[in-house]
Amino acid sequence: MKVGIKFGAFDWRERLEKSNAKYAEVYFRLDWKEKYQELFQYLRENEIHFGLHFWALVKSKYMPNLAYCREGIDEETEKLIKESLDIASNAGAYYVNFHPGSLRNLELDLNKQEISLADSEKISEKEAFASLEKHMRKLKSHADQCGVKVFVETVPIFDPSNFREGDKQLGRQNPIKSFHLSNKYLIELGQKGYDICCDVAHAAAQYPNESRGNVFKKMFSDIQQLAPYVKLVHVNTTLEPLNGTDSHNGVMEDDFQQNVFPSREQYLKIFGVFKKYPDIWYIPEPQMEKMVDNYFEIQKLLDEA
Repeated sequence: MKVGIKFGAFDWRERLEKSNAKYAEVYFRLDWKEKYQELFQYLRENEIHFGLHFWALVKSKYMPNLAYCREGIDEETEKLIKESLDIASNAGAYYVNFHPGSLRNLELDLNKQEISLADSEKISEKEAFASLEKHMRKLKSHADQCGVKVFVETVPIFDPSNFREGDKQLGRQNPIKSFHLSNKYLIELGQKGYDICCDVAHAAAQYPNESRGNVFKKMFSDIQQLAPYVKLVHVNTTLEPLNGTDSHNGVMEDDFQQNVFPSREQYLKIFGVFKKYPDIWYIPEPQMEKMVDNYFEIQKLLDEA
């Protein structure tokens, strides 16, 4: 089982030393690329396998979006991901993971961790998927030349207005109607030969404001269809309300006592599907101070599944 941990440019050493993890995902801000050099050297020297989770600003203010084929947003996003692939190749990373995009253009403040709608039109799902598929072809070709994998991630249908640590529940009360691409399009990409990151809470957030039973039934069906193409799982849960956004809770007992979704029993079923594919990486995405505890808990759950 390839279980790892996640960290950014400044919070990595203690987590790596406490966990002794041999797999990791780096929260990678392209505008901070110079800040990661010591980390990359440490990962190489300690033979820790790692990937990058791509983040950047498009035109200095917009969320990356390969699906939004207006105003050059998709083209600039592709350019930034290609630059990140080059960096990943030079650093010795295994993959670059990124979100596919949405039907609307979004403004993003990475420092304040806030999202808002840009003053632009909503496009159709057909246009969005055609744009995404076009850029995926070019990115996979570039990644192959770099010797790096590209993973495209399941996404929630809406965004919280802010995603700051400790403050996200307030942001979830004011969801942004971003209309990120649905799980069915990620399934189609997998069928076309692209590698998928299944973020469990994101996959569930495609079905807002339904009963927990209905959400699990639909999400579990999606996961079963996605599983043959999944190379990375983001392990997380969501507090109610299940309104199309996620809360980035974990899989500890104190999370399940708060009635997060999925439940512990449902997670065992999910892991039972993924365990059929031994090359999958599992990366937790809880509150940051609980990262190492979740790393160990995921291993227990996988053993039990």
